[in-house]
Amino acid sequence: MALALLCAAAAAAAARPNFVYVLTDDTDVLLGSERALPQTQRLVADAGARFSHFLTHSPKCTPSRTGQLVGRHYHNVRPAGWEGRPFGGGLNQTTMFERTGLFAMLHDAGYLTSIVGKVHNDQNRWLCTPQNRTACFDHVSTLCDPCGKYWGTKYVEKPIGAAAPHLPPPLDQDAWSTYSHAQFSNRSLAFMKDAVRLGKPFFAYIGTTGPHVPAQPAPWHAETVRGWHDSVYAPRTPSFNKGSKNAHPTLEAMPVVDDGDVHFMDNHFRDRLGTLLSVDDLVAEVVHGLGELGVLDNTYVLFSADHGYHIGNYKLPNEKMWHWETDIRIPFYMRGPGIAAGQVLPSMGVNIDIAPTLLDLAGVLDRPSDYDGKSLRSLVMGGEEARASAAAAWRTRTVIAFAEGYTQKWDGPLSALGNAAGAAVADPKALMTFPGNNSAGVPYTFDNPENQWRMLRVANATHNVSVVQWDPTFHFHPQRVAFTAYYDHRTDEHMMDNTWGALPEAVQAQWVTELSELFACAGATCP
Repeated sequence: MALALLCAAAAAAAARPNFVYVLTDDTDVLLGSERALPQTQRLVADAGARFSHFLTHSPKCTPSRTGQLVGRHYHNVRPAGWEGRPFGGGLNQTTMFERTGLFAMLHDAGYLTSIVGKVHNDQNRWLCTPQNRTACFDHVSTLCDPCGKYWGTKYVEKPIGAAAPHLPPPLDQDAWSTYSHAQFSNRSLAFMKDAVRLGKPFFAYIGTTGPHVPAQPAPWHAETVRGWHDSVYAPRTPSFNKGSKNAHPTLEAMPVVDDGDVHFMDNHFRDRLGTLLSVDDLVAEVVHGLGELGVLDNTYVLFSADHGYHIGNYKLPNEKMWHWETDIRIPFYMRGPGIAAGQVLPSMGVNIDIAPTLLDLAGVLDRPSDYDGKSLRSLVMGGEEARASAAAAWRTRTVIAFAEGYTQKWDGPLSALGNAAGAAVADPKALMTFPGNNSAGVPYTFDNPENQWRMLRVANATHNVSVVQWDPTFHFHPQRVAFTAYYDHRTDEHMMDNTWGALPEAVQAQWVTELSELFACAGATCP
């Protein structure tokens, strides 16, 4: 009887599609993270569409999420009064509560909306305090402090129908059942089951902990990770532990990583892959769960990351936040009704396209006019001729920006599972510490307050270039631009030579004009 009722509810909800969005934290494309996602690639990418040139609009956690959840570029989500503040003016995390935010739009359109996992780094202040702001979320079941917390125990709950969230007693600490990705898949599937039972369409957002530092693999993958100690290493690309010619002064001044410290980067690379194995488990559990609920064929499943990552590239030990392709390129897979399987699309997608895409697929006709992103629907749906026509008319340039630079040192924690010795680790939660300084006592840093930049990224039939300008004030008046870089990806795939100085002044002026125009775009004026 219960199964019959569930099937009837699933049929009632079938008129409108459901959405599941799995957003990972720090997942690169160019260093090979996708190798740890075989189930995700088979169940989502191969079953639908994979974008091979998908970009973040800003390569850091909160800036990326702030813009993508409201479909706007970084320069259009700056906080009020940012012009008078240092370091680009600080972060704006309130856009997701605007009426044009993705959660609010879907909620108002009749969808049950759910948050499980990480949305923003400091979501504690608006989820887990008396001043909570959860009106646009029908369901909340997540850690108060999720960033890098693989065994967090303090969760906040808001069941469907509740007016406000509450804080249940902390979970008992257990290395297996408390692990974040296991918790997140179970909690999100419970929400989906309730939504199906109620006969309501749903939007399930799942923000994974991994592979963000300290990148702690799940205990059920510990043996696999330890087994990689003599076979898996951070990719030795042409940029590994080498400076790029004519680079930004901050990068020029950074020391190479000592030979004796390189193993920390290899360790971290293994830990990241190991952590992604549990992300892969999560995606597989969700897809199989949707099938068991009878709604998989009417559900769009999306998988992506907030930004990319570098490990050892350009003398940067780890992290993101720079203009390199390693940092701005991200995975994006999408499956669902009407999306032909096996598509690999070279079109330039940007993560600000995700919100308008979901609203389009949900049939929300009154979409916000201030969205800078575009719906991807025409690229992935329809006949081959129609998709080819849409691709021919699609953007070939975009603007990417970052204004949250500050001094950060390579001295934080990392998992001990991927250690170079390959020794058994009794406690899967055991941590090591990055070295901090080189043998001469010079700090290993990977960011700096001077690192405030905007970039024009072009990829078309005639050009494949990055044009980058740095300005610590983030205003980019001509007299304030401190440094400019130009990389031609056709001849310099790994961005090892900044050739801005070799360009004629007239050509330089043309590129700056185009960059300035895109940095001022809004809504329909954005490509």
